[in-house]
Amino acid sequence: MAKVVYIIPGYQHTTSLKSYREVARYFKSRNYQVELVKINWARRVMSDYVAEAKGQVVRHKKGDAVCLFGFSFGAFIALNLAEQIIPKYLILGSLSPYFKEDLPYVKKTWKEFWGKRRIKDFSNFYFNKLVKKVKCSKIYLLGGGDEVPELKRRLKEAVKKIRNSELYYAEQVGHDLGHKNYLKLVKEIVSNI
Repeated sequence: MAKVVYIIPGYQHTTSLKSYREVARYFKSRNYQVELVKINWARRVMSDYVAEAKGQVVRHKKGDAVCLFGFSFGAFIALNLAEQIIPKYLILGSLSPYFKEDLPYVKKTWKEFWGKRRIKDFSNFYFNKLVKKVKCSKIYLLGGGDEVPELKRRLKEAVKKIRNSELYYAEQVGHDLGHKNYLKLVKEIVSNI
């Protein structure tokens, strides 16, 4: 049985960024086979991102100890894949607050930024239905201590509703996987799985 981790980047990120390479290094030090998920972000919607990631995350063998790691939109994607992939571990860094239930709380300026087509597509993702279907041994929810209120609200609600989940914050960090405090938190989590 192999240990495999799929690392899913945040919006407009690639796994070639230093922060994702560092996360990959943490997993390699724990004898994980690292698979870097590539997402084409241009002119697409969340349904497209989830489908693209799913096509890359089905490579492992039955019986492998799978971990899904995602940051921001990558965490949103990982949570949606967890229902079908059934990973042993799920690490959701700064889970994006764009589920159907989040949309009433999303700022008008954010909705304008994402556009009507993306907002309409987000409304197809129901957090409360999804989390009832996720069955992992352990789910780690991570966030920066200085994240925006909308994201903190999503994380606090998630830890209440997702079985086998724990919430951790990296202090003095906003929405930044590359910050030394955020990376330190990820390293601590990875060292315990």
